[in-house]
Amino acid sequence: MAPKKPRIPRSTEELIASCEDHLLFLQEAFERFPKEHVRYKQIAAELRVLVCATRQNKPLLLDLMDEHEFSYDVQPPGPPFDKQPIPLVGWRNDPVQQALMAEVEEASGNEEKLAAILEKEAKLRKSMSLRDYTDNALAILMTPIDYSYCDLVLAVAQQCGSSHEDKEIEEPIAQMRSLKLGGVESHIAVLVEFARLVLDAGIKFLVCLAEKETYRTRFVGKKTD
Repeated sequence: MAPKKPRIPRSTEELIASCEDHLLFLQEAFERFPKEHVRYKQIAAELRVLVCATRQNKPLLLDLMDEHEFSYDVQPPGPPFDKQPIPLVGWRNDPVQQALMAEVEEASGNEEKLAAILEKEAKLRKSMSLRDYTDNALAILMTPIDYSYCDLVLAVAQQCGSSHEDKEIEEPIAQMRSLKLGGVESHIAVLVEFARLVLDAGIKFLVCLAEKETYRTRFVGKKTD
């Protein structure tokens, strides 16, 4: 049996530089995606490194943001969904949402009652931290399966992405391939929009560190060719 290899900690500065590397890789794949849809594989793999927590994986960007007390909140949807809170995984089993759905059904055809219910729902709107959003916000639904953004990233990265190519994939992922949004497979379209959010958070985090003279950025945020 081979002896266990000793491990030593990496410096915070090295980890920030690595985070910038991965943000660069994500930015490049994101910008090339419109013409090269296969780049979704790289997008999923980079998102996995940056924001997904598993037993084996620590979310590099999210952990560094916490370490440096940098907050990034995701806001509820805007018009035409400006009366709705951020949808969460498991929302169908939430007693508050169940009660609202029952009220909507009962008020069917009554515009005044429906408007009052929408106002009640609007009071549930609140922002979420990027970590909470990644783990708990509803990315996509294939009844009866809810995928959080973390679930979706891991499913793509580890089944048909740059991290791994499985011989089998989850049935809901296969079903999503037949649903198109703007000519793009539905789950991939959602994944790419999530990448836009993570890039925004990551770039703002690095800019904040630069302004505090904690870290000097090298290339993230600049347009790639």
